[in-house]
Amino acid sequence: HWSEYEALSLRARASQAVASVQQLIPQALRYFDDATGLSKVEHSQAEIRQLQDAVTELRVNVRRQQRQLEETVSSLASVRSQLEPISQRDPRYLALTTRLVELLDKESTDIANVKLAE
Repeated sequence: HWSEYEALSLRARASQAVASVQQLIPQALRYFDDATGLSKVEHSQAEIRQLQDAVTELRVNVRRQQRQLEETVSSLASVRSQLEPISQRDPRYLALTTRLVELLDKESTDIANVKLAE
């Protein structure tokens, strides 16, 4: 049988041992991570996910810019077809040619945007 003093002493040493082990756990985990490279793998996987998200966002932007360009080209064709049969003396001619110039300018901007997005 142990005396009360010996039991308290053993309990205190056990408590110190547990505290020492608890202090070593973070360091042991770092060594484990370094040895296995798990944290580097997880970091690389996170970077890959971010890059995949960026690529997806770029693709969406390219499609949006291409749709915008297609709409502008369609509007240009419509204005040109309306302008063709109209005489230069017709009051609508000036409005249509002004619209045509605006759309041509927009088309060049849209083309530049598509190229930038790609």
